Amino acid sequence: EPHIVRLPSVGSTSTEVMRLAREGAPSGTVVWADTQTEGRGRRERLWSSPPGNLYLSVLVRSELPLALSGRLSVGAAVFLARLINSEYGVDIRTKWPNDVRLGGGKLGGILVEAGPLREGTPEWYVVGCGLNVATAPEELGIPTASLAQAGVQATPDDLVGPVVQAIREASRTASDESAWGELRASWPETDDAVGPVTVTCGDKTYQADGIGLDTDGSLIIEREGARWTIQSAEVSIITDP
Repeated sequence: EPHIVRLPSVGSTSTEVMRLAREGAPSGTVVWADTQTEGRGRRERLWSSPPGNLYLSVLVRSELPLALSGRLSVGAAVFLARLINSEYGVDIRTKWPNDVRLGGGKLGGILVEAGPLREGTPEWYVVGCGLNVATAPEELGIPTASLAQAGVQATPDDLVGPVVQAIREASRTASDESAWGELRASWPETDDAVGPVTVTCGDKTYQADGIGLDTDGSLIIEREGARWTIQSAEVSIITDP
């Protein structure tokens, strides 16, 4: 059983896990909070963290090189979507690189952060997850969703197990070439970055088609007959009007 530290409130569950990692906490240690005062998403954005939703982070000690860390966020989103789908019968999809979506709205996100490097491999990773269970706090310019809106009768307590399991599966898969190959092959069926996407990178924005996942978890896109990969550019999804 994972060692779970439950807190009523914390600055950020991931910051707390990092602190425990530096103290030598074992892999699989979980910090779960009812609210966060400084929750964060990608690019240091604030992640709104009111009570009623799930905020947790897991310590992963693995041999996964930093160059392959994209596999962790993609995998965690995929396994989380699958577990919620099978448990509650709702159609959760992913959006590269780290979102889970419900009905076109963002239901949650995964944030992977790495510890100190030793020859290209971090001593540890922290995988954080925020999941909208009871409410869907507004995010700047992004439609959001919650499980409650979809009629799912669940509490954060019900979802801790599935989220921790998803992160564990993602960690195992990221280091296993055959399991990762299977995930890559099935990924296009359930990810909203497949098909027409708007790619925003720095101050450039262009239209392209999402094709699939590269071996390191980057997104393969095609534009005007040429293919290339992007690692963490903002990818916004074009949907039919």
